[in-house]
Amino acid sequence: MGIDVTEDKYVTLNEGHHKRLVTCPSRNPVFKKYPGLVTQSVYRRTKDGDKERDGNPFIYALKKTRGYRIRSRELVKFKPSFDAILYKIIDKFPGACLVTLPSSYPIAEILARRIARKNGAQIFNRIFRKATVAEVLANFDPHAVKKQHQAEINSQLATFNKLDPNELVNLKEMRNRIRSYFNPISINSDLLGQLPTTKLLLVDDLLSTGTTITNAANLLKYNNFTVVGAVCLFSAL
Repeated sequence: MGIDVTEDKYVTLNEGHHKRLVTCPSRNPVFKKYPGLVTQSVYRRTKDGDKERDGNPFIYALKKTRGYRIRSRELVKFKPSFDAILYKIIDKFPGACLVTLPSSYPIAEILARRIARKNGAQIFNRIFRKATVAEVLANFDPHAVKKQHQAEINSQLATFNKLDPNELVNLKEMRNRIRSYFNPISINSDLLGQLPTTKLLLVDDLLSTGTTITNAANLLKYNNFTVVGAVCLFSAL
């Protein structure tokens, strides 16, 4: 099962192909390993579709951005596959508390609520926030930059230095190959006392390079918390 996009940018489910998004339970969830972290995504994104789209019109439709939309009656059609896949995921993390990552639209929070309805997990929504330009520059490690990336890094640093230091950083405007050099999130230290120290499961909307979610895991581990994994609604391409 995949998705179609109409000329007026409405997303619809198509059970006859796997283009743009693979939604069938037999091919999901999607596992992706990063150093010290394993992620599981409910739906598999794919570039198999028309060339103008990058494989995620569904998330644009959920966020109502870039002109994409999805009707409520169409969204309901995804529920059987969504529930079947989600049960596969949450069975692997009994007793884990959910920590959501920040976004301009609360898809991670919605996903966390769906998980909590099925297993009673406790949700923590404001542990993380988007980092400011000043924070990203302060945490940047120039010694970690590979030679082949130096020119692009210099260009990005020049861009950062022209911005308001209090502006929030958005990695979507940055090339994938240099995203890992910058930490786009910060931790709200005053809220850490709310968290249990063991069995934390990160929840995010979409995987791209894994930079955000791995930085989140590392921040928690640095503060002596145990992260058992991460769940995303959409996989990396």
